[in-house]
Amino acid sequence: MEFNDRLNTILKILDKKKHISIKELQKLTYESESTLRRDLIKLEEDNKVVRSSGYVDLIKKNVTEFGYDIRKGKQCSQKKYISELAADFIGDSQALFVDSSTTTSYLDTYIKKKKRMVVVTNGINIAASLNKSSNVRTFISGGFLKHSSGSIVGTTSEAFFKEFKADVAFISCEAIDGNGVYMASDNQSSVKKQMLKNAELNILMADSSKFMTKNFYVLSDFSSIDVIITDKRPPQEMIDILDNLRIELVY
Repeated sequence: MEFNDRLNTILKILDKKKHISIKELQKLTYESESTLRRDLIKLEEDNKVVRSSGYVDLIKKNVTEFGYDIRKGKQCSQKKYISELAADFIGDSQALFVDSSTTTSYLDTYIKKKKRMVVVTNGINIAASLNKSSNVRTFISGGFLKHSSGSIVGTTSEAFFKEFKADVAFISCEAIDGNGVYMASDNQSSVKKQMLKNAELNILMADSSKFMTKNFYVLSDFSSIDVIITDKRPPQEMIDILDNLRIELVY
């Protein structure tokens, strides 16, 4: 098989599988170990795949962060269900970090039901919603308001979160694999990293479509994550990794 044909075959397989072991990929392509290794090196150099620990992952073609309204319209029922599960971690008199994601935006209903709450966020939409409740003191970061995202980011926003400590941080992400958590935006990732540093309990809220995928900006490895909440059972490989790391999985 010609070089370009081999690469296209690999990409077609990964387009369906997203995440596959190199051994399984070798069986499907009928390539020798050395030929497959060279082909994967080429695809990795072209930023089309990533290899790690005997596996290959397809890199998402779209690394653009979509606007808030577009993201809000995706996976709505899953995000509402995830927020319902996350509500069990919210109690009276807590200080919370809540990021600007559409997944965490559905927490507003549950936060408003509690008493003497403090919420620190970089999201203008959830801040506006919480501001309607007298039970919640809402702090919103300064910084750069990213176009159409509803997110305040940048060094000013990062510095703002250094001044607070929270009982719980609720964050979302773009992708999760066996090595950690990823974002599509470096400036979003930087703000969330600061939230993770200054919270006692870190909860990642992510729908099932995010599992076993990658993106370009590393948000965190699993050492900073205490709980992952999703809408259905993740792949067994992911469950085994989280069990070994003693990360609580809720679905």
